[in-house]
Formats: sequence, C-alpha cells, structure tokens
Amino acid sequence: MGDAIPMSDYTTIVARVAQMMSILLYLNHVIACFFFATSKLTEGEKTWTDEYLLTTKHWTDQYAVALHWSLTQFTPASMDVQPQNSVERCYAISVVIFALVGFSYVVGDISSCLTQLRNMSETSSKEFRKLRNFMRMHKVPRQLALRVTKFAEHAYSKQVKAMPMSKVTLLSLVSEQLLGELTFEMNKPHLIIHPLFENMEHNATLVLQRICTKALVTKQLAHNDFLFVAGEQATYMHFLSSGMLLYKKGDTHKEYVQANEDWVTETALWLQSWELLGTAEALGESVIVSIDADIFLHVVESSSNSLIRMVQMYARRFAVWLNELPLHELSDVIQGDLVTDKIRSFIPETLVRSASGSTPT
Repeated sequence: MGDAIPMSDYTTIVARVAQMMSILLYLNHVIACFFFATSKLTEGEKTWTDEYLLTTKHWTDQYAVALHWSLTQFTPASMDVQPQNSVERCYAISVVIFALVGFSYVVGDISSCLTQLRNMSETSSKEFRKLRNFMRMHKVPRQLALRVTKFAEHAYSKQVKAMPMSKVTLLSLVSEQLLGELTFEMNKPHLIIHPLFENMEHNATLVLQRICTKALVTKQLAHNDFLFVAGEQATYMHFLSSGMLLYKKGDTHKEYVQANEDWVTETALWLQSWELLGTAEALGESVIVSIDADIFLHVVESSSNSLIRMVQMYARRFAVWLNELPLHELSDVIQGDLVTDKIRSFIPETLVRSASGSTPT
C-alpha cells in the first residue's frame, strides 16, 4: 500500500505507527481468545471464569475481561483477574515471556517513529530560525526578507512533498538507462506538448531519455522573479510545468505562458545566436523545466543518422518559418494551442519512419 499510494514522509511514519498498533491489538486479541479457551480445557478444576463469576455473563463481558488481562501482560498495568489452575498459570507464564520480546519490539518501533516525527519538525524549525537570523544580521530590508522567507517556506514544503531526485541517495546506484527512463517518465507530460518531442517519444525513446538525463534542468521561480530579460542570449528552451509566466515585448505586447501548453525560446536549439526579444516574469510560484541547447545538440549528434537528418530538416523548416514572420509577430514564446499543427508539419514523416526502424517510402 505504501508503494501504491503516494505519501509524504510524515504520513508514512504515522501509517507505520498505526500499523504497529494494529499488530499489537491483533496479538492481544489472539492471546485473549486463547486465555478464554484455557477455562474450557480444565474439567473439574477451578477456572478464572468460575472464580470471578463470569460463567453466566454474556460472551462480550467475558471477552472484554480476557482482552483486558491480555493487555496487562504487555504493559506495567495490572488487574484483579489471575490464573486459577496449572494450565492457566503455564499459559500466563508463556505470554509474559513472549511479551518481554514482542512488546519491546513494538514499543521500540513506535518510539523510533515518534522520534523521527519530532526530528522532522525540529529540523525545519531550526533551518527557518537560521534564515531569519541571517536576514536580521545582514539588515535585509523587511519587505525583501518577507519575500525570501515566504518563498523558502513554499519551496521547502514542495520539496518535502515532491522529494527531488538529488535527495534520494540510492538513485546514484541506478544504471544510466534506468535513470533516463525514470527522469523521462517524470518530465514526459511537460515535454511531449511539443510535436518534435512527441515524435521522439515514439520513434527515438532512448535518445529522449538521454536528453532528459543530461540536458534537463529544473528551476523554481518566486512571484515576480524573471526567467529572462530582453537582450540576453538564449541558451535554454523552457517548458512550464506549473504556475504561469507573463511575457512582455516592448510597451504593448503581452502574452501569458500556460503550464503544459506553451513553450519558450525554442530558437535556442536551432539558431547559433538568438537575442531575447522580451522579458518573462513569473506570476506566482512557478516551476520551469529547461533544456540546455549545447547538451541537447551533443546528444542528438551521437544518435542515428536518420534521427540527425530528421532534426536537421525540422530545424531548417523552423528557421524558414521564423524568417517569414513579420517583425512585429516575432516572439520568444510559442503558443502551443495556436501553432502546434504548424510545428508538426515541419517534421518529415518519411525520416520519422526511418528513425523508428521502418522502411522509408
């Protein structure tokens, strides 16, 4: 269940405590049932049900007394019900011996879980206390300090929930191909909105996995943070995985970049030099998935000849389309809902089939 249901560290630890408590209650239920059974195994001898006048009581009363007795064998608590014959006494001794080990194990596990919960709370409190002290010592303006702290709280809570790959030590032991598959599956929804990457998913999956492993960079932006400003050189192609960007070009041109719908600065992949025409600013906390242009080209150059030809043909057609646009229509943002079909037409179908292993027509 823990593998099937996505849970935070806090929820996992609480679930572990609940699991150990359930095991403890189930064991006590079984022990109570056997304790009640001992009163039926000794014919002619005095039993605990006789001694405490329980033989005429309803079975629920008898079970409650037996369960109470069972629980006291695992804890320092006591009760007035005691074994009355040798069979009951031997059973009680065996339960006490078992409880010495079983109870210690269960209590130790629960204590360990509670200690982890306490440590998690103390760690976050300590780090945020250090951050506030840092702001105060360096006399950071109050408004800026508030923005930094607020974003740090947001980023910390998101990191705890999402758990980035860098925090999982065991992933360093995984093979490059498996790591590529994992990274690709995590980022696929953001990339395949672009027709070229959608085609590569079906026809050059391994190459796309290598791109995800080597060329992909994830960054977070706080509200009003800039992704880029006009006049800079484009070196990354950007996808928005969450949040929203406001793109401004000049005094009048504005565009909104939607998550998993639009993409930004694709020109960085295909042109030797592209000076950014406008400024992209985050509206609220946003997460950006970026592809390093140089590493992307290096990975593609190491792939099959058919895939290289396909990408070259796409790049030429994209550049021709860009040159044909009027100057006032040029933008660093590509609105996926408007031009996806046009972008898809740049992909040569025959080379796509060839890259996937079919015979080109």
